[in-house]
Order: sequence, then C-alpha cells, then structure tokens
Amino acid sequence: MQKNVDLLDYQDYPMVSILYNSLTIQSRNKELAEFPKRFYGENVLESILKNYHIENSKKLEEFLLKNSKLTEILLETIIFAEKKIKEIFGHKVELHLRIHEDPEEDWEEILIVIKSSCDAKTSRKLMDKLDEEWFLDVMPKLDNKLCITEEPL
Repeated sequence: MQKNVDLLDYQDYPMVSILYNSLTIQSRNKELAEFPKRFYGENVLESILKNYHIENSKKLEEFLLKNSKLTEILLETIIFAEKKIKEIFGHKVELHLRIHEDPEEDWEEILIVIKSSCDAKTSRKLMDKLDEEWFLDVMPKLDNKLCITEEPL
C-alpha cells in the first residue's frame, strides 16, 4: 500500500522533493508553489510517482532546474500523457521517465517510454494514433523538451 505523500514530509520521497523544489525555484509566487496540489484533484507529484518508473532522478532534477520556465507545462503533459497512453495502449503498459541527451549537440529532453507487450506493427499503429489524437498538438508548447517512444516489455 502506498503511503500518502505530504509535501511538508517528503524526505522519504526524493522525486517529490526534486519536483517540488523545481516548482518553488521556478517562482516564489504562492500560486505556483501550490500548483502540485491542484491537478485532477490529486497531487501531481504523487500521480507521477504512482504511474511512472523514474530513471535517474538526479538528471531529471537537473533538467527541470535548467528548464524551469517549462516545468509546469511539462508536469501537466506527463500527467495527461499517462491517461492518454493507457486509453490508447490499454492499462497493461509500464511507463518510464528518463532523460534522453546528446552531449555532442548539447541537447536533452524528457523521454516517456511506453513499455508494452504489443508486437512492432501494433505498437507503431498505436504510437501513430497517440500522435494524431493528441501529442502532435501538444509538442509545439513543449519546446522540444518532451518526447514519447515505445519499447517492448
């Protein structure tokens, strides 16, 4: 059973600390500091921790700090992506968050990896559907800082 996360008591949840601190750094504005509490009637950070496997949280923290102007839209998109992915791929997928980078090009992005048991042809069709129904419309708002891909489970 997963413990409820209180933002005042997040030392046992390093990813909560990372994301909450990124939002706080983004602005001292009380409204933005309260942002994690308002999304879909549940805590954004709890939802991310519950629905994604986070790979290398230190790199994710660094990325969010470097891209603090996009933190809110990135987090909202990550939350909504989980719901849209499961609507299209079904609930038997694993979702991973990782930083994808190319140091030679000085470029990085958050990568949502959908791990599914679908064959390659079905996966491609489902990825195309995800793009057409949602992601291609969202991409321009994200400044090329978020991408979604699929890998076999």
